Amino acid sequence: MLPWTRDDTNEPPHHRPKRTKSQRLAVFGLLSILLCSLSLAFYAQLIPTSTHITHKVPHNANLILARCAALKQRPGPPPDFHSRTQSDRFVAGTKPVLIHNATIWTGIVVDGQEEIISGDVLMDKGIVKWVGGADDLMREAKKIYGSNLAIVDVGGAWATPGYVHVLQFFLNLYYLYCDFQSC
Repeated sequence: MLPWTRDDTNEPPHHRPKRTKSQRLAVFGLLSILLCSLSLAFYAQLIPTSTHITHKVPHNANLILARCAALKQRPGPPPDFHSRTQSDRFVAGTKPVLIHNATIWTGIVVDGQEEIISGDVLMDKGIVKWVGGADDLMREAKKIYGSNLAIVDVGGAWATPGYVHVLQFFLNLYYLYCDFQSC
């Protein structure tokens, strides 16, 4: 037996009464709920909520959005296309050019036939200023542009609006080669 703490009484020292099994389960359950709540609160701080989400915006976001908006536009030239004074591809210092004595395919259909004319094409600042077969175009162009006008006599060669015929290009190279090699 254990010694008594008090010598003057015959009473055993004060002990807690034993808990029943249901009381122990209740205390264990409450402690489990408390522990789960604390761990859930801790992990909830680690998970970002919708108000804490941040996104990195690219430095060229405005350019990207403008390109996306451009996808919705109808194709074609800009509204000021016909009133412009120079091409957006014009290189400063380029002389005006008169392509003289050309066979011109205009791309226009007249009375069911494609229009093909013999004449001249005047280009200034990258824009076609005049197309036609007038004899006095060269004289007027010389009057307007003076010695700054570059005149190219193409001897009846084809002039087309933005059209490159690849086969004709290679044939021209072949004929040029043959001229040098005496084919």
